[in-house]
Amino acid sequence: MTTEWCLDESFWEAQYECFFTPDRFAAAPGEVDRLLALTGVTSGSVLDVCCGPGRHAIELARRGLRVVGVDGSAYLLERARRAAGSAGVDVEWVRSDVRHLQLADTFDLAVCLWTSFGYFDDASDDVLFARRVRERLAPGGIFLLEMLSKEILAQVFSPASAKVLADGTVEVQLAEVGESWTRFRNTMLYVRGDAVRRVHFEPAAERRVRGRHAVRVAGRHPLRAGRAAPDRGGQRMSKPTAAPRVTVPAATPESIFLTGGAGFIGSHCADALLASGRSVTIFDNLSTGSRAWLDAQRGRPGLRVVIADLADHGRLRREMGGHGAVWHLAASADIPGGYEDTRMDLDSSVAGTRNVLEAMRATGVRTLLFSSSGAVYGLPGEHGVTEAAGPLLPNSLYSASKLAAEAFISAYCHLFGLRAWIFRFGNVLGARMPRGVIRDFATRLARDPRHLEILGDGRQAKSYLLVEECIEGMLHLAGTVEADEDRPCRVVNLGASGTTDVQGIARRVIAELGLEDVAITVRGDRFAWPGDQPRVRLDVSLAAAHGWRARRTSDEAVDEAVRRMVAHLGLDRAVAAGGVAGS
Repeated sequence: MTTEWCLDESFWEAQYECFFTPDRFAAAPGEVDRLLALTGVTSGSVLDVCCGPGRHAIELARRGLRVVGVDGSAYLLERARRAAGSAGVDVEWVRSDVRHLQLADTFDLAVCLWTSFGYFDDASDDVLFARRVRERLAPGGIFLLEMLSKEILAQVFSPASAKVLADGTVEVQLAEVGESWTRFRNTMLYVRGDAVRRVHFEPAAERRVRGRHAVRVAGRHPLRAGRAAPDRGGQRMSKPTAAPRVTVPAATPESIFLTGGAGFIGSHCADALLASGRSVTIFDNLSTGSRAWLDAQRGRPGLRVVIADLADHGRLRREMGGHGAVWHLAASADIPGGYEDTRMDLDSSVAGTRNVLEAMRATGVRTLLFSSSGAVYGLPGEHGVTEAAGPLLPNSLYSASKLAAEAFISAYCHLFGLRAWIFRFGNVLGARMPRGVIRDFATRLARDPRHLEILGDGRQAKSYLLVEECIEGMLHLAGTVEADEDRPCRVVNLGASGTTDVQGIARRVIAELGLEDVAITVRGDRFAWPGDQPRVRLDVSLAAAHGWRARRTSDEAVDEAVRRMVAHLGLDRAVAAGGVAGS
């Protein structure tokens, strides 16, 4: 078996009855009682990573908490769905390798139970695991990580043991500890009649030390991300915020099929279109979309929500038919994650876009608006880049996937009579951003209001644009930049005038939080992370020539976005008043 045995569906199908016995399910209520008593969490939201068949997630939901369960096994998640249905509780189940987890929401509590941590060969994967969980913690959130130390292992260790399972199968466990008690080699034999099934895996024996190290590297403070700030409305952070007003031209089609409609930009698009009286079908797998925002939209006139993946060809075609246009915004936006998982961008952006185009062919929908990125320009230097710039040499898998998707769109337009507008965005800002420099600075200052570290060389400067202006630009330019037989696919840069440097953003966040004497340090070189685009300025002359300009400069957009984000997170001036502090 490979080192990725924990993601092997055949392993879990074969081992399910052995691992998840009735007595283990019966123990779950008591275990949940103890973890809630330990953490002090009595309400809010919980992220259960490596949730398996949902033993603890279902019990947490029974207690009135909003629960998202994450696991890499589709088989275990299907068992969890059935169990939750039988229990009459609502849990959101997400299939993902936690190392590459992308969720928009943040959580009051994250748990990883039943010693599910520490099975990777490479300890850097432990850090990546912990970092992904920490990113999803609200300020004040708690990460409870259950681990088995080598001291406990030494007390219970036996080189061989056997037992008879309920169905008569004999389970034989052969164990060996090696490498100074750092690895635990485990071979399980399941004997029934003449059939013998062998399973081998090697967890880290000293998972406690590895776990503590991973959590510290991922965020400095084990367990707590900081104490929660008081808020004005009696709610915790990261609740859905009201959408800024957007003007929708009369010529916009009456029905829109919106992929990625639960995401940051997509949810604002849906808000604008629905407010104008259009009907919208959101097609989203919720890998990065916000369940909280969707829940707030229930019953809204004109809205249909389809929770499905772009890889589901049949569902995509069935749901797309009859719409006036497709707005394709679904994609991974995790540039560092694409560096770790080199298939992620290929699957989400390239294959996903091809599936959307095929569905358009099959259903006869001819109009497409596509969200690309200024990242396709790679490393353009100091000068503004126009749509005619080239050759385009991406420096991340995210930007490579966007460029590849653009190429597929162009080819389908020329070959199959589609009409498309490709918008290369600058950095789009708003309160619902699940990541980004403003949110990152605000949450880190909530944990430590005395110090802020900036990654890179501190000279990064980019063009920033508010989300409502981005959407207005798309709507306006899709109606004024003509796509015809000779040019069926048009590319337009969308951005504000000027750029804003990263240290200027840091100063703005510090000021909005009312902080003084914050020590700012800069660590790194030119690139803050693999695939970073340190300096980019979009030339928006084409958009201006067709009657559209952003109302705010990049600096003004950042000012407004900082105000929105601080209020959205519930921080306001509480940091300066002592309401939030590093633990």
